[in-house]
Amino acid sequence: MSPSEYLTSDHRRLEALFAAALEPGEVDLARYDEFRIGLLRHIAIEETIVLPLVREHKGSFFADRQLHLEHALLVPPPTPEVTRALAALLKKHNLLEETDRTLYDTLDDCCRDKHPELVRRLAEHPAPPLSKNINNPDGVDPARRAVQRAGYDFDKLAGG
Repeated sequence: MSPSEYLTSDHRRLEALFAAALEPGEVDLARYDEFRIGLLRHIAIEETIVLPLVREHKGSFFADRQLHLEHALLVPPPTPEVTRALAALLKKHNLLEETDRTLYDTLDDCCRDKHPELVRRLAEHPAPPLSKNINNPDGVDPARRAVQRAGYDFDKLAGG
């Protein structure tokens, strides 16, 4: 398995958790927290392992700042508006990482001789604890601004 295959399969796992959290028509907070923990772990892997390796071998990655800003939608409570925006953003975000010649392909290219070791590091990365402030309604406006700085319109993402 390559690092890109590992990370892409983790995207599919997270998408399934997200869908399960929203399935009953209202947010199942326990499942949503499981999704958040998984996504925070995935983000930590990208920001502490993947992006530094790509920068080391290729210089800065074209979407470095944008990927970082897109991670902001995990703080506000999962209102219908926030979850719609998050769903739309995750689709766009995953394309920046998974499609041909983007982040994950670049990672595979620069670490070809270290795939087994790197996949082991990715798989062993610990899950972070959730912050006590994770459902803070005051987190909506900063998340909205971060998404805007990443080049998106929050209201359009949320379908509003």
